[in-house]
Amino acid sequence: MSYILDALHKADRERAGDSGRSTEQFMQPTTQTVLPRADRRNAILVLAVLVLLVASGWLAWQLLNAVQVPPSALRPEVPTVAAPLSQPARQPAPMLTVTIAGHLFVAPGHTANKLFTNHGVLRVGGALPSGWLLLAIDEREAVFAWQGQQQSVVLR
Repeated sequence: MSYILDALHKADRERAGDSGRSTEQFMQPTTQTVLPRADRRNAILVLAVLVLLVASGWLAWQLLNAVQVPPSALRPEVPTVAAPLSQPARQPAPMLTVTIAGHLFVAPGHTANKLFTNHGVLRVGGALPSGWLLLAIDEREAVFAWQGQQQSVVLR
């Protein structure tokens, strides 16, 4: 292989002597693509400045969109004495008076569960004329409620 290259170079030199040209003039030397040290520093500096600009813009956006505290919340408030609001007197719960003739319990939460009372058939969610609401029925008891107060009735 080296013999062939040597022969080609020799032929090229001989031709260059005849025509005044050689193929070496068309060959370009290999160049390095590595930037000089000063150019690399400048590129790193520009990149760092861009990163800082983006980060500061993001931080400013976060601060502007943060929950803003009104100035009145920063000042301590002077306690004021207000007259108590009069609440209507709470009525005592009416007496739970019901005569239960029987009950049907299928399963917890079943729609067929019911009580047979002197006011008729009562299912869960139904109310007595006195305002008591039937909350739940199970095999041993029925639970009634009136304005947050609960009372259970044992079923036999």
